[in-house]
Amino acid sequence: MKELVKTPFITALLTKAAGPDVDLNKLHVFEVRATSTVPLRGKKGTIFERATISPHTISLLAKSVNEDAVPLMMDHELDGAPYGKFFYAESVPMESGDIELRGYIYVDDSEEVILTKLETGSIDEVSIQFLSSHMLCSECGFDYFEAAANDNFLPLMSHTCEQGHVIGREGVHVRLVGVEEMIELSLVSRGAAKNSKIIGSSDAMLGESAQRLAASGVDVRNDYYCTASINDEGVNDVDFKDLTAKLTALTDDKIDLATKLVAAEAQVTALTSDRDSEKARADSAEAQVTKLTEAAATASQEAEGVPTSETVTAMSALIGKNYVALKALDGEADANVPEDITEAVKFIEDNQARLSALIPAGGVTVQAGGSQGNLTEGQKKLQIAQVSAFKSN
Repeated sequence: MKELVKTPFITALLTKAAGPDVDLNKLHVFEVRATSTVPLRGKKGTIFERATISPHTISLLAKSVNEDAVPLMMDHELDGAPYGKFFYAESVPMESGDIELRGYIYVDDSEEVILTKLETGSIDEVSIQFLSSHMLCSECGFDYFEAAANDNFLPLMSHTCEQGHVIGREGVHVRLVGVEEMIELSLVSRGAAKNSKIIGSSDAMLGESAQRLAASGVDVRNDYYCTASINDEGVNDVDFKDLTAKLTALTDDKIDLATKLVAAEAQVTALTSDRDSEKARADSAEAQVTKLTEAAATASQEAEGVPTSETVTAMSALIGKNYVALKALDGEADANVPEDITEAVKFIEDNQARLSALIPAGGVTVQAGGSQGNLTEGQKKLQIAQVSAFKSN
């Protein structure tokens, strides 16, 4: 079976080429070898005899197809309706060191006869039609198209460049460089490019290689190209077989490094989580220790008879009232309690007799501000004792 299974990779390409509203179940996908850098065959006596397509041009053809799918025709007849589209392409290194243009075509299921002929191999080959930017003499680099653009058509008509190199003699041929226009891909009985044919699903390679590269983070688009020079001179010095092997090795290394990076990141995340948990437990333990320390200090003070902060506050308020009451006897109605409480205590001790005189036998105490309250004899003694206790501590 030559028709390909629609993988997610192919499905995405189909959706881009045909549109999101097209029923993809009606489209049948095949892989093709459209052309290559191998010399063309079957063109004897023409300007294209033994012509070659430069590696850079193969890349540009792939880029052109990927940017705008081209019609799939029959025998380069452009008058009829297309049978499908040539919708995806890649420049792929061959074992021989040449470069081939591989890609995907689709045929809709209304073309039952064509689909049958493709599956049975009755129609087995394809041929690409495009206009190159330059047509260069293989010997001297003379550009036949540039001459024609300057109204010099004699070289094209005579198959002879201005240096006298004749196409078809002593290996002289033209080199097609650059892409002016990508026109179409046709189903043919015999193509000019050797082995330009429909590829069986068992030999298909684009989906596997492209998806493997994409999974490893390598961009599989044809946006980037490598050429030896701007006019493609010296491209035959590149060993593409060796280059492919090196790129494959680099990809494997990248996958291995990516796997190790993921594992390392997971370990860092786990260690960070453990660290945060330990810190939280340590903070909680420290808070508990602080709380217990404060409780122990309070308990120790109470056990040793040291007044608590609440007791000290109450005693300070009592001392302040007595101080103000004594000052009122001296005519200082607006007296304030001194900031140094020991000064107030000393003043009260020095005037204990006067303070006692403020409490009559009936048990009524006149305090600062004119307020009154009932005190027993024991409470009066307790008041004096509290003053002395505050001083002694």
